[in-house]
Amino acid sequence: MSFYIYEYYSLVRGYRVFTKMLRFIQKILYYFCLLLQYPIICTLILNDTKATEYITIGTSASGSGYNNTGNNICRILNHNRDKLDIRCKVIESMGSKENAELLRKGEIDFAILQADWQKSSFYGNSDLYDIEKDAKIRFVTALYDEELAIIVRRDSKINLFQDLQGKIINIGETGTRATFQSIIQYYGWDKKVFTGIRELHGEQQVSALCNGSVDAIATISGTPNKVVEDVSRACEIKLIQVDGNAISALTSKHNEFRSATIPGGTYPGIPNNINTVSVLAVLSTSEDVSEGTVYKISEILNKNLNMQKKGEFQQNDGKTATPHKGAVKFTQNSN
Repeated sequence: MSFYIYEYYSLVRGYRVFTKMLRFIQKILYYFCLLLQYPIICTLILNDTKATEYITIGTSASGSGYNNTGNNICRILNHNRDKLDIRCKVIESMGSKENAELLRKGEIDFAILQADWQKSSFYGNSDLYDIEKDAKIRFVTALYDEELAIIVRRDSKINLFQDLQGKIINIGETGTRATFQSIIQYYGWDKKVFTGIRELHGEQQVSALCNGSVDAIATISGTPNKVVEDVSRACEIKLIQVDGNAISALTSKHNEFRSATIPGGTYPGIPNNINTVSVLAVLSTSEDVSEGTVYKISEILNKNLNMQKKGEFQQNDGKTATPHKGAVKFTQNSN
């Protein structure tokens, strides 16, 4: 496994080194061309030198929401490469935590993160989120809501969020675990209120819920959620409402969280709306990325990335780190 991890990082670093070397060679050719006084050829080289800025976006595993969103962003940028002078490549990862770490180390240029992970990276939070501080991380734009879904079997006696006390719950993903712990603090809970916490993934968690090895699954993702879809195909389920005073207190204090609704009919056997809480997925970058690049990306995504209806985000939603100056400039110019 360590060999493949090493190879993965080597590929990422190699891509960045190659693109920097390519731009350097193009500039050398341009100046050499000027010395030879071939204006037409020089212009072609200059245009090519200006035309290519390579960026990378950290996402998550292939087929995931982050990965699909990152590919969509790169598709938009690459489709408009002649206008933007930008080429984009998606880097697969393990999600928010690894993306924040790659961004801090300068291994990627942009990252899709949960807004609470962006916040923890910016301020430093080794308690719940186990992440090093990155004072250079910058907010670009909010992307979409990731709703918390609590899945239980249809015949379960768990009907309220409070009924989870004393139960065995599966919280598989790193991002979900930290975020879920942040949420339950507003109920006055910690992990000790559960009989057991499991960290199962994929088919393991589906089987565990359906055969009764765990009482509930907590999963955070954009709707539709693949985990909910997979479990609903394996056994009859229901989703638990997550609302009330605790959630109101959470969302009023933290702009990374919002009250949300999972529409009825999204999943088989769940005809009614489910009230819950969501954390925003955001696009983050480093302050080292140029103002012009972030401005152009902010502008083109605002026009083309229809992740949510216009006006649905409030001004500060997801802004859990200092906004990049390119994003600020775009916001000022668009008002």
